Amino acid sequence: MYALACMYLAWAHAETNLGLDRRGRLLYLAREWRTTADACGGDWKATELNDPPQLLKFMAGLAVENAALAGGSGDPSEPSCPDVDVFLALLAANSVELLQESHDPALLRAELLRQAESAGYWHPTNGIRQLTPELFVQDLLEDNPSAALWAREARWWVLPDALQEELQLLDAFDPVPFGCNSI
Repeated sequence: MYALACMYLAWAHAETNLGLDRRGRLLYLAREWRTTADACGGDWKATELNDPPQLLKFMAGLAVENAALAGGSGDPSEPSCPDVDVFLALLAANSVELLQESHDPALLRAELLRQAESAGYWHPTNGIRQLTPELFVQDLLEDNPSAALWAREARWWVLPDALQEELQLLDAFDPVPFGCNSI
């Protein structure tokens, strides 16, 4: 299962002709296989035909959990899904906090914009207000329709409420996290 996760992750990172949806799907699959492998443990063995199907029960529970994250309303792949709004709100709050605490906020903002452009949801011609961290983040994340499209996929591998440092924040904006440890 770990090998499958790494394979999907490598494909998502190495294939240059993938669209955002297909890349996000590969990253999602890598995350799911990694989560499944972590839950089963390193000593997991496939069950015999007469044993209770523990892995199937786990995967069914994971599907229920994912449905609950989607709020039970709408397709979780849609940008308007409540889970996407929660993701962006948490990421925005942490971004503002880290910008306020930064020793060089201008450099951090420039790097965030560069990462966002690389992720495909920010264009350098877009207007952005740099007066305060709140306005900067509002333009970059909250009022930018393309950010919701990016967040639809990014929410599968980024934990915005766990971001405590500038480097973690920049990594979160990386369109394709590389290496199994990033899941």
